[in-house]
Amino acid sequence: MRFRPFCKSTEASELLADAIECRSMHVSDLLNKIAFFEVSPDLASLSAAERQALSHCVRAADLVTEVYLRQVSSDNPMFREQLAARTDSEARDLLTYFELNGGPWDQFNANRPFLSNAGPKVEGGSFYPSDLNAGEWEQWLVRHPEDRSRFENPLTVIRRSGDRLVALPYNDVYRDFLEQIAKELRSAASLLPSDKLSRSLLLRADALLSNDYWDSDVAWVDTDGYPFEVTLGPYESYTDDRFGIKAAFEALLALPDRETSEYLRELSSRVPAFDRILADRFDYRPKGSSISLEVVHELYRGGEASAGRCFTAFNLPNDRSFQEVKGSKNVLSRTMMEAKFTMIGAFIAERLLKNDDLDKYVFNNRMLFVLTHELAHGIGPGVVKHNGREININIVLRDLYSPIEEVRANVLGAALLQYLVTEGLLESNDLLKCVVTEVVGFIQDLRLGYAETHSISSMVQYNWLKAMGALKYDRSSKVIDIDGERALVAMTELGDECIRIQLGGSYERAKAFVERWRAVPQEIVDISDALADLPYEVRPIYHLDLAARDEHSR
Repeated sequence: MRFRPFCKSTEASELLADAIECRSMHVSDLLNKIAFFEVSPDLASLSAAERQALSHCVRAADLVTEVYLRQVSSDNPMFREQLAARTDSEARDLLTYFELNGGPWDQFNANRPFLSNAGPKVEGGSFYPSDLNAGEWEQWLVRHPEDRSRFENPLTVIRRSGDRLVALPYNDVYRDFLEQIAKELRSAASLLPSDKLSRSLLLRADALLSNDYWDSDVAWVDTDGYPFEVTLGPYESYTDDRFGIKAAFEALLALPDRETSEYLRELSSRVPAFDRILADRFDYRPKGSSISLEVVHELYRGGEASAGRCFTAFNLPNDRSFQEVKGSKNVLSRTMMEAKFTMIGAFIAERLLKNDDLDKYVFNNRMLFVLTHELAHGIGPGVVKHNGREININIVLRDLYSPIEEVRANVLGAALLQYLVTEGLLESNDLLKCVVTEVVGFIQDLRLGYAETHSISSMVQYNWLKAMGALKYDRSSKVIDIDGERALVAMTELGDECIRIQLGGSYERAKAFVERWRAVPQEIVDISDALADLPYEVRPIYHLDLAARDEHSR
C-alpha cells in the first residue's frame, strides 16, 4: 500500500490510530524519506596526538550507542543480530533503518514496528518493568517513601524482585559497557595536555562508574570546545515516554566554530540578568551565572543523539539543582542546523510563506531563534513545593513536562530576543525575521507526526498563535499569513502561562492545557499532504568514523 504522510482526521488520537494503519511503506521507501548528507570534517587543527585521542572518543561514542540500544529495549541486540545475519538487500536496508531509529520502531511513524517480530513498543523502554503502570508506581512510593529518591533518580532502572520494586543504579546495570567507555575516555585524556578537556574526560570516566556526575558536569560546563567538544553521558529523558524521568545515554563529538561562538557569546552573557527579571516576576530562584556556549561542526554522534530526530542544539545538564548552583552549557550544531535549513526548511518556506516573509527566512535568523530557545532551557523555575517538599518540576508533571518545557523554551526564547533588542544587541526587525523561521519550524516538526514531544510543542504553539490572530492559513493560496507583532505578544502570554503551570505543579492542569492546545486542525493535515514529496529528516554520514576506527585499530 502506498504511503500517505497523514490520514484524514481532525482528532489527534484518530490521526495517530489511522497512521498505524495507513503509513505502510517498504523499508526502501522509508529510507527515501531521509535526506542523507556527507560530513567530511577538516582535522587540520588537530595534532597527531589529538587525532588519536579523538579516535578513542569515537570508540566511546560507539559504546554509548550499545548502552542506548539496551535502554530502548533489552531485545534490541537480538533484533540487530538477526538482521546482520541476513545477506539480502532488504535486510541491509532494515538494518540501516534500525540504526537510524535506535531499534525496530519507526520514530518518524508513531513508533510503529517495521520488523514483523518486534511487536508494539513498550513505553519507557527497559527503564521499567513492562507491566508497571502509573497507579502502581504512585502507590508504591506512597507506601515506601524511603524509595522515592532512588526511584525518581534519572540514573536508575526499576526492576521487580519478587513482590517488590527495586531501583538499580546505571553503573551496575550497564557496568560492562561503562567500564569500556571509561577506559576509552582515560586513554583519550592521556594523549591530551592537562587542560580542561583532559580533566573533563577523566572525571567523566570516574562518573560513569560511580553514578555521581556532579563534578564531571562542572568540569564539562567549563570546557570551551578545544581542541574538540566531547559531550557524553546520560542526559535527556525523551526516551522515557512513560514517566519522563530516566536519562538516556548520548554522545556528540565536534570541532568548535570560533567566529560564530564569539558572536553568540555576547548575546548569551545577558541571560542571567533576564532570568533575574523573570524570577522577580514569578517568585522563583534564578539559575547560576555560568552560561557556557559553543557553536560546533559535527564529527560524530552516538546513543540517543544518533537516533530518531537529530537535535540541532542542546542545553545541559538538565538537573535543576545543578543549574541553580553552576548554570549550564549550550551547544549548537551548525552542521545539523544548516542541513535541516537547506535540505528541508527552505523548500517548506518556498511553498508556505508570502514573498515578503520568504525574504526573512535566512539561516542566521534561524540560528538566533535556536540559540535563545536553548538558552531559555537554562532559565526559569526548576523546582516546586509539592506535598510539603521541594521537588523538581519534571517529577510532578511526568510525561507532560517535556512538551510543556519545549513550549516554554520556545516562547521564552522569543521573549529573550525582545530583551536583547532593549539591550541594543539586536534590531527590532530581527525579531520578526526569527518568528518567521520558527513558524516554518512548526511545520517541520509536525510532518514527523503528532505524538513526539517536539511535535506536540509545535502544535500547541501553532494553535495558540492562530487563536490569538497571529497566524492564518489561506486555503485558496495555500500560504500561511504571519503577523509578527501579534505573534510576539502571543508568545509572551504563552510563556507566562507555561511558567504558571510549572510553578503550580498540578499534573491535571498541565494535562488540560496540553489536551486543549495539541488538537490537530485539518489545515495541518492538508499542509502535510501537500509537502509529502519532501524528506522528513536529515541524517549525516560521517567519514571521520572510518578514519578514526582505522587509527584506533592500529
